[in-house]
Amino acid sequence: MSTTAGASASLSMSTSSVVSSIVVAIVAVLIGMVFWLLLSQEAVPEGALVDQLDPEYYIAPHLLGKANATAAETKVGLSVIIPAYNEEERLPIMMKETLDFLETTYGKPTGATSKKSYEIIVVDDGSEDSGALMVLKTYDRETVKVVKLRKNRGKGFAVRVGMLSATGERRLMVDADGATKFSDLAKLEKQLGAGVAAEGTKKTSEGVQENYVEGVQRRHEDQQHQIAFGSRHHLSQEATVKRAWYRNVLMWGLHFLVRLLITANGQPIHDTQCGFKLFTADAAEKLFRNLHIQRWAFDLELVVLAQQFGLSIAEVPVTWHEVPGSKLSIVSATLSMLKDMFKIRMCYLTGIWRIR
Repeated sequence: MSTTAGASASLSMSTSSVVSSIVVAIVAVLIGMVFWLLLSQEAVPEGALVDQLDPEYYIAPHLLGKANATAAETKVGLSVIIPAYNEEERLPIMMKETLDFLETTYGKPTGATSKKSYEIIVVDDGSEDSGALMVLKTYDRETVKVVKLRKNRGKGFAVRVGMLSATGERRLMVDADGATKFSDLAKLEKQLGAGVAAEGTKKTSEGVQENYVEGVQRRHEDQQHQIAFGSRHHLSQEATVKRAWYRNVLMWGLHFLVRLLITANGQPIHDTQCGFKLFTADAAEKLFRNLHIQRWAFDLELVVLAQQFGLSIAEVPVTWHEVPGSKLSIVSATLSMLKDMFKIRMCYLTGIWRIR
């Protein structure tokens, strides 16, 4: 009898010890998470951005120090921001397509006050190749400008510098690989026009647009969007067939978490990561002055910030193709995005990050 009682007491103590260890571990993890969130980077002040730039290259600090820059203070109709990291092979091809379209559509820039003029800002994110030098030697500096970071800071940081250096009434971010057909800019611009029905929309008798973006029906009031996201969602079935199974699993899991943590309380965005996005000057100033995330997940923070500011996002199908030469590791990029996705949601939810 005493043996049985002793065994029961020993088992009880062992169970209690295990439970205590689990509780301590959970508390330690929670404390660690709190410290991690509290130490999360704040948005780099605009004035400090200039310190990250290589002084041998063009810099445009005229907007970086302004807290209330508006569209009325802009000088050109369109700014094209191209973040580039070791892109000396793919950048020249992309630049030719870009300039061919812009010169055909807008004409060559006719002066600082021309609303039909444009500027291209290549932000070299601490590259080790000569891509930035090639751009400076090849193109007119009045039209094509280079901002070079002293060291690699991440795509989000590079785009932020470009957007806050820009003077355009509309500001387009586009990847240096040329994966998106640049002429699809016209589709994005149409969505930023007041009361313009985009391709793939139709009016009903109730005056509501039925917007068939990538085959998904969405209803919204006739309105002017401030942001237009290029979207590859209509290509998802074809891509699923071609991709390796593990990449599909990663993509499906990532999309589920984006819907759960990022877009659950706002409008659904089916493709947050396409590098072809157009902003009004006012929207760009608001979003990029408050941006914290410096690498791949910065697009997700833009969605959250747009929700906070009440800015409307249009999702527009674009032509996209894979371009050889990518330096992105899908696994490491996905893990980085998962970490930053959680950070975005928790920092805004707890008030650690606040919009200015």
